[in-house]
Amino acid sequence: MKKIVTIILITMFVLTQTWAENEMRWPNYVATTGTAGVVSGEDYPKLFDNDTSTKWCVTGFSGVYIEFDATSLIRPTGYVLTTASDTQQNTGRNPKNWIIKGRRNTNEEWTTLDEISNGGMPTGNCSSKTFTLSTNSAYRYYRFEVTALVSGSIFQLSEFYFLVNDTAQNDVEDVVELVLGSNGSSPLFTDCPLDSVFIGRNITYPTGSDKGYSPFYRNTSLRSVHITNQETEIMDNEFYGCTNLKNVRIGDGVTSIGNWAFSGCASLDYFEFGKNVESIEQEAFSDCTSVTNLISWASTPPTCGTQALDDINKWVCTLKVPKGVLPAYMAADQWKDFFFIEEMPIGDLNGDGELTMTDVNILVNIILGHVTTYDMSIADVNRDGNISVADVTALVNMIRSI
Repeated sequence: MKKIVTIILITMFVLTQTWAENEMRWPNYVATTGTAGVVSGEDYPKLFDNDTSTKWCVTGFSGVYIEFDATSLIRPTGYVLTTASDTQQNTGRNPKNWIIKGRRNTNEEWTTLDEISNGGMPTGNCSSKTFTLSTNSAYRYYRFEVTALVSGSIFQLSEFYFLVNDTAQNDVEDVVELVLGSNGSSPLFTDCPLDSVFIGRNITYPTGSDKGYSPFYRNTSLRSVHITNQETEIMDNEFYGCTNLKNVRIGDGVTSIGNWAFSGCASLDYFEFGKNVESIEQEAFSDCTSVTNLISWASTPPTCGTQALDDINKWVCTLKVPKGVLPAYMAADQWKDFFFIEEMPIGDLNGDGELTMTDVNILVNIILGHVTTYDMSIADVNRDGNISVADVTALVNMIRSI
């Protein structure tokens, strides 16, 4: 019997979100920079001193921020803000709007994790409010920006801390990049009967004809590829000639898809790429004649190199794009050639044009197995390739922000 092999590169933790009793307070924070407090005893490090009688207080408000190190990679499921000890007499000092950002290392750009308008902070003294987060990635460095107050020009806040899942946190590894070796002039995984590949971090490898072009070059058993938000580029020829490859999902970290990256993938049926893809290079999909679903999360149509999309059958394949950007794709070079272009009403599972608790109920029933027919591009709200409680959390947050 032929052995089926699944390869996971830089194994990330696999997490199905559990209930609140599995959450714990993350204890370790090092404040690195921020907006100075009105006095040294009310400076930004007070936000992490575990003492509700102290506070971070800034006068002449024009926006404040704090950047901090969680001391290791964490994937927060939520966070808690605590008001100051004199809030009842100074409710206008509460934050109203804020943004939370994260990054794995100090060389990366910030990724927005949460953006709150009218946060509804408590008006009592030393009162806490919990906010949920839905993120597929772990970060070590964070930035908390307050952009508006309830009223007035004085800001204050007593405490901030993250919540993490106590079981999943044990599986987060501080690995940034995997360097793959070579197999002489042959691809690294030549003769390996790969079935699926999960790439959870940036990978680097020797390229060129004398190094086999890519580890996956002409791997004819490979059927599925899932690339998370950490990878930044699909290299030239990376999956060239993978004739049985059927399903590809690419996360938001990727900005470019290289020359001939999926050329010759004659069985490719479903291809989804993230919101930050800016370019698809020459003949990236040449001979990909079986594609029936092409999912783009990019608000701006990626620029296309010579014949990048030419061999995709535009009369058969459905191109799905984010809501509100259909005209841009209908006018863009190569994208405008698709006969079927649809906007994705993500989360609108009952198709009524609105996001309501009815959609949440349908999503829960999908997870429980009571609903078996659904559109993955609509139900996978957090776009991690799975339907789970995390999607319910993301959908509830979307409804809350309306």
